[in-house]
Amino acid sequence: MSKLRNPSEDAKAMLGPVGELRRVAALATISRAGHTWLVGTTDTSGNGRFYGIAFMGPDARARAVEYAEEKYSGVRFSEVD
Repeated sequence: MSKLRNPSEDAKAMLGPVGELRRVAALATISRAGHTWLVGTTDTSGNGRFYGIAFMGPDARARAVEYAEEKYSGVRFSEVD
């Protein structure tokens, strides 16, 4: 999120005006990199772009799972660390 924009505008762009996350028809992968949990997927249009988000902190795994299950139509866990 840009520091030049209003954070509430960024939230509305991601969550919509009623605070609901728009689900994407894609398979997300949840993996761990040290103390960081990652959620990633490729663009469903087939252009090869990759999208990802990182979660850190004591509840990082739970937040990553929660985000992935709400945002994407399918979720899988990667065993790679």
